[in-house]
Amino acid sequence: MKRWVLGWLALLAVGMAQPSWGFDFSAYRPATLAQALEQIPANAKEVDISLDFAAPKYRVMVRWTGGVRALSTDGGLVVTAWGKGAQMKWLIPLFFHEIEAEEGEHRMWLAIQETLLADWYQEVQSDRMVTLYAMYLGSTRAAHVLVVNEFAAAPPSQSDQNAGL
Repeated sequence: MKRWVLGWLALLAVGMAQPSWGFDFSAYRPATLAQALEQIPANAKEVDISLDFAAPKYRVMVRWTGGVRALSTDGGLVVTAWGKGAQMKWLIPLFFHEIEAEEGEHRMWLAIQETLLADWYQEVQSDRMVTLYAMYLGSTRAAHVLVVNEFAAAPPSQSDQNAGL
C-alpha cells in the first residue's frame, strides 16, 4: 500500500512541475470554471481549511482580467498545507503570485507557478482568452484554491494582427 501511495505521489509530482514539452495535457479534463467549482464539496468552506489530495485537474478557458497580485493568505495556507500533507514541500516555493480570471459571472484568483510568469506576460494579453491547466488543492472559509500548472494563450485575432501593420 505504501509503495502504491508513493508511486501515485511521484506521478502527481511529475504532472505538476514538468517543463511544457513533457507536460501531460491529457490529464486535465475539459471543464468550464463553473463546472470545476461545482465539483468542490459543498462543505469545503465550512472548515478553516480543507485539502483535496486527489487534486482534480481541469482545462478551463477563461478571460484574463489583467490582474496579478501576490499570493493571498488563503492561497498560501492551502498551498503550504497541501505541499506538506502530500510530502511535496518542494512545490511550496513555486507559488508566489495569483492571476485574476473570469468566466461569465465567475471571477476568481488562481495561484500560478513562478516559472510561468515571464512567458505569461509575453504571451497573454489582458482581456483575452487563455486556456489554463489548473488543479484544485483545497479551500479555506474565504476561498477555493486552484493552481495553474500550464497555460495556452489564445492566438491573436485578425483585427489584432491588422492593427499591428
